[in-house]
Amino acid sequence: MTPSKISAKSIASWIYLASFFLVPMAWYQPGSILACVDTLLPQTLQANDSLLHVWNHRMALGAPYLFDGAAFLFNLLPGIVLEISQSMILAQKITYGFWFGLAGISMYTMMKLLYQGPHARSARLIATTFYVCNFYLAPLWVGFNKPNIALYACLPLLVASSIQLLHGKWRLWPATGAMVVLSLMAGVCGTNTPIVVLAFLVAVTVFICAVTPALIHKSWDTVRRQSLWMISTVGLLLAVHAYWILPQLKLGLIYLTSGPLLQARTYALSWVEGLSRHASFWNVIRIQGDWTWYAGHGEPYVLYAQRFLENPFWILVGWAVVALVFIGILKRRVPYWGTFLALTGIGVFMSMGTHPPTGTLFQWLFLHVPGLWIIRSTWFKFM
Repeated sequence: MTPSKISAKSIASWIYLASFFLVPMAWYQPGSILACVDTLLPQTLQANDSLLHVWNHRMALGAPYLFDGAAFLFNLLPGIVLEISQSMILAQKITYGFWFGLAGISMYTMMKLLYQGPHARSARLIATTFYVCNFYLAPLWVGFNKPNIALYACLPLLVASSIQLLHGKWRLWPATGAMVVLSLMAGVCGTNTPIVVLAFLVAVTVFICAVTPALIHKSWDTVRRQSLWMISTVGLLLAVHAYWILPQLKLGLIYLTSGPLLQARTYALSWVEGLSRHASFWNVIRIQGDWTWYAGHGEPYVLYAQRFLENPFWILVGWAVVALVFIGILKRRVPYWGTFLALTGIGVFMSMGTHPPTGTLFQWLFLHVPGLWIIRSTWFKFM
């Protein structure tokens, strides 16, 4: 294969990836803006500046404002576009396009860093396409769920950077620097505590999978090095994000024993049970565990759901995708397959919630692991 052909294929790949930035443009009718009950429209820079303060004088006679500071950096892009263009529609389009495209770039780059095996380019493009175009993302984009979207876009590169660091492929400071930048981009996760817990579980899982072989082989130098890298990176990330972590700790202390918080904990399990009703193992692995697929009010909530639940062709396609994934797992040809298998297993288990056959174990963990009860919408957080 000549260099010119390699270059041409590489250019074609990046043009394909760049097209993801334009996908959200197809969602708009002329002169329209996307909105639903949960959608937060673009804010001005002036309104965004208020997030840096812990007191909001615009609310009634003044009130603590300790929760939304983590959204400050996320809101800068739409705020700047809105300031320049005076168009809320354009600000929303550019914001949607940026995060949709970033998810594709992030996934492709992770695949490029971690996989150089047979048919690497095709594998990267297929994985990237599936990552940015799947059923799980539909409700996130409909409501523009900022924390979920931001973490979803940055997570592949965060995982890849962590793996490269822990396995000695990258030096400490370049890897840590990349993680700091990515974590700041995904900092809006701080407005949704369950998403922060999810990110923490991913980090712990990656670390355990990296350090386990060294423990088995009693390579104590490697264990010490990996542990030091992990501790120093986590410490630096906590310091960088202190601007929203400290106010939220204050908020947590205020509401720790409050009536509304205790009441929310009481009803959390019943909430999870309702959302887990259709989250069977077979539905979850086909990304069809969303309760809205099976409900409606006058008409189905998800109009296209029946096509994938009843049409034999689409049912076959769904199972074919699952079969390909399992074949890939069994062949074990993907580097760090153990890490990704562990992440997949945890994700499937948590996504199923209280649904049998693992529901009893989940319910015990939900009731006894401190803080786990705050993750009420397990499908939307862990899938």
